Formats: sequence, C-alpha cells, structure tokens
Amino acid sequence: MRLSRESGFTIFELMMVVSIVAILAALTIPNMMGWRDASKLRSAVTNLRGDLQMARSWAIKQNVVVKTQFAANSYVIAVEGGQVLKRRQLPAGVIIKLSDTTFADDDLDGKPDTSFNGRGIPVPGVVGDLGNVVIEGRAGRRQININAVGRVQTS
Repeated sequence: MRLSRESGFTIFELMMVVSIVAILAALTIPNMMGWRDASKLRSAVTNLRGDLQMARSWAIKQNVVVKTQFAANSYVIAVEGGQVLKRRQLPAGVIIKLSDTTFADDDLDGKPDTSFNGRGIPVPGVVGDLGNVVIEGRAGRRQININAVGRVQTS
C-alpha cells in the first residue's frame, strides 16, 4: 500500500495567476504615473514657496537685498552681489514657465528675477500684486504670487 501524493501547482493555475497580476498592473500603472506627476509638481511648488519665504527672512535678518533668479528648470537665491544661499533644480518634467512669469528682468540677462530688501519688501515695492511665478508640469500648472508687502502665496 503506497500512498503517492503529488504537490504543487499545475501550469494552468500558474498561468491564471500571472494573467490576473498582469491585468491588475495594467489597470494601476497609469494611475500611479499621474500620481507621480502630481507629486512632482506639488513638491516643486512647495519648495519654491518655502525658498522664497526663506529669502525674505534672510533679507530681514541680515538687512541685505536677497535676489531670486529664475531659469526654465531651476532657480538661484543669492545675496545681491555675493553669497549664493540656495540653488535648486526642478524635478524632471516640471518647468518654470518664463513667458507667463510676471517678474521683470532687472539685470537684463534674459531671466526674470525678484528681490527682497532688508525690510522684507519686494524690490520695487508697488501697490497690489508685485508678480508671480508659473510652474508647469504634466499634472497641470500652479502659480506663486508675491504681493507688495512680501507675502508669498500659492494659487
């Protein structure tokens, strides 16, 4: 009396599992890509907003002019005429839309820029909204505004 018991999966069962996994992957990967693009845009906006607030705080603390200069895929924050405080590259697929950014090119180098003076007021301080930066990615576009008293807001 010999009991023979075979264990394991049949090829049919394995193929069914592989098919189910492939179908689930095909359904979830596009959603994950959209989530990743939205996350990149959100983090770029959050970083730029925080860096502009840091530039304003540094200008007040040190009583100096702090300038932020924008390029298509990066920006630099520096004390006017000297020390670089922060240089940040934007994530892949996220850009600063220079044509829609309303800050002037004060130093005529082809890149828009904004500055905060030692009181935290944007230079030049004008009534109303001073300017904005438009950040664009595959997930949409966001705008960061700086008003005449130096308040940095996201819209």
